[in-house]
Amino acid sequence: MADNNDDADHGNEMDQSSRLWKTGKPSFFVGIVGGILVGAGVSHRALGTVVGVVKAFTTRVGHGPFPTEVHDEATLLRLRGTGSNPWDEYGTTTGRARRVGWLDLAQLKYAAEINGFDTLVVTKLDVLAGMDTLKLGVGYDDDGAARYETMPGWGDLTGIETRDALPSELTAYLQRIEAFVGVPVGMFSTSPDRRDTYGEIAWV
Repeated sequence: MADNNDDADHGNEMDQSSRLWKTGKPSFFVGIVGGILVGAGVSHRALGTVVGVVKAFTTRVGHGPFPTEVHDEATLLRLRGTGSNPWDEYGTTTGRARRVGWLDLAQLKYAAEINGFDTLVVTKLDVLAGMDTLKLGVGYDDDGAARYETMPGWGDLTGIETRDALPSELTAYLQRIEAFVGVPVGMFSTSPDRRDTYGEIAWV
């Protein structure tokens, strides 16, 4: 885990991220593609496809701004889990509970712009299953509070074996992400099982 004193070695992250409040490595919000090129010592011409990987909701560690953070216990438990599963939102090393919230599309759009995403991979859609209503952060008020759009949720995804059988509400959720961010969703997952990953990425 990196501490805040590492900021001097990550100028791009200081400019583009919320790293000052974080205790871990940078998330998709950071202008990380440029950092990879500098760190690896390769030209931007070496890149064929830039893929942005994002959860179906937002998580973070440490203090600092989190406009779409949720605080009610029921939603917290749904998004974070109890810690009994390896995919629950708890630190791998520390065991510390992560902060969780609704997907922040405004932040994701910014990340796509500064990183030049060609396609998105959306994970953990199954975590949202069974919720009646979902929220998507689409901007901020003058005081920094999130502005939301609401969308209907979907039911249990267990046992669905084909893409055509997926709930229309889930498909609409992905389409809204694509429309707002301006980047297509090339791949998404509906469970930790590899068989429940849909789509493909063309790397060249």
